[in-house]
Amino acid sequence: MSLDIQSPEDFFGHVMGADRKLVRWDRVVDYFMELNKSPMVRVTELGKSTEGNPFIAAFITSEENMERLEEIREMSWRLSHPKGVPMEEIERIASEGKAVVAMTMSIHATEVGGTQMAPELAWELVALENTVLVMVPCFNPDGQIMVTEFYEKYLGTEYEGCSPPWLYHKYTGHDNNRDAIHNKMVESQMVSQLLYKEWFPQAYIDYHHMGSYGARFYIAPFANPIDDKVDPLVWTEQELYGGLTHVLLEEAGKYGIESVATYPGEFMPTFNYVPCWHNVCGMLTESASAKIATPLYIHYHQLRGSRRGRPEYRTQMGFPHPWTGGWWRLRDVVEQQKISAYGTLKAAAKFRELILRSRRTRS
Repeated sequence: MSLDIQSPEDFFGHVMGADRKLVRWDRVVDYFMELNKSPMVRVTELGKSTEGNPFIAAFITSEENMERLEEIREMSWRLSHPKGVPMEEIERIASEGKAVVAMTMSIHATEVGGTQMAPELAWELVALENTVLVMVPCFNPDGQIMVTEFYEKYLGTEYEGCSPPWLYHKYTGHDNNRDAIHNKMVESQMVSQLLYKEWFPQAYIDYHHMGSYGARFYIAPFANPIDDKVDPLVWTEQELYGGLTHVLLEEAGKYGIESVATYPGEFMPTFNYVPCWHNVCGMLTESASAKIATPLYIHYHQLRGSRRGRPEYRTQMGFPHPWTGGWWRLRDVVEQQKISAYGTLKAAAKFRELILRSRRTRS
């Protein structure tokens, strides 16, 4: 990132995910507008949320790619819709195109890590020569503001770290991620437009949180059962992205990482599943939750197996290095989610042509 742009820590006055600190959505938007000054970042307001807050997307890639961003978008679209496109053109796109990865954060507003992580990831990324990142830093700005205000109001009281006792989306609450088919919410419509009408990425990740007393982090691939109507290359690409991500997490000392458990690849009308029906490698991550931004102490004997795929809390394939307990913080969530984003981007860059050619095969 350009050196004349402040780091998130300098801009906000604390590291992202610091204990008892949440950055409110309007300030996150302010920071992304600062990032927009970089030749490697382009920030666009897609529209307004249900309650009138800015809904933005950030496009991050190398300066050279940014100059031909529309051409790259068109190539990604044509590769995904090859009917009538000459085979020579398909071959050229597979050879010269860039891998497009989309990421959306914090659709469930109490799952705060994604939106808190996004500014740090965007600031740290340097020239993405073989990839374009399409980032939606918050899928639910209205809920993010509600949760931040409620959390700050009750800091230092017995209610610190509790969820607000109301829906954190005006119409759908926690079920806002189930709107991926009906597209009734304006937020859903804007993201679906971005994914399926404009860009058609090769990979997509939705960042979530889960319960506090199991694995520390769930990553791709999904558990059984999987949808047999989805092209097998989608499921095998999940193994590619998830495998490299797991190596990077282990290397960084992030333990308790789980895959092939809890979250099956059977159909749900959610934003991480529906892309698979469109031949996009749709994935989600699930971070163990703190108490919003308040640290949580977890004893080893409180840790338990998953609902599916890992009935016991012990070493096994898909869960090779169990976490042994201790303090769990929002900063832990930010760091693990950021590493997982790097893993996906690295895999997409390293295997760019393979991924683009596999898109041609299954389109």
